[in-house]
Amino acid sequence: MEFQITPGAKQLILNRGCKIIVSIERQECCSCAGEVVIPYLSAIVGKPNDSQIDEYEVVSADGIKVYVHNGFKKFDISSSVFVIDLDDSHLKSELSETLVMYGVVPGR
Repeated sequence: MEFQITPGAKQLILNRGCKIIVSIERQECCSCAGEVVIPYLSAIVGKPNDSQIDEYEVVSADGIKVYVHNGFKKFDISSSVFVIDLDDSHLKSELSETLVMYGVVPGR
């Protein structure tokens, strides 16, 4: 698994401590077939709480410490490339800038 960090995202991460958490989150959504759970990739600036640190593997990507949640191990993604970028769907200000992660996660 490889992480590519865009220049804008890298600058944000460097400004906020050089650490990010990546995971596969799940969200309940309504559809015509009823409620479904949709997995999505998540990247946030920071590091896990000390009580959760055992749930993460630490890797380095472009000088950034990346905490990868153990949930990634459920998928065969060892040769996958994930891109971490600034989320441009939010208003542009340093306080509201967030990250977004793109990649392919195979179904279970």
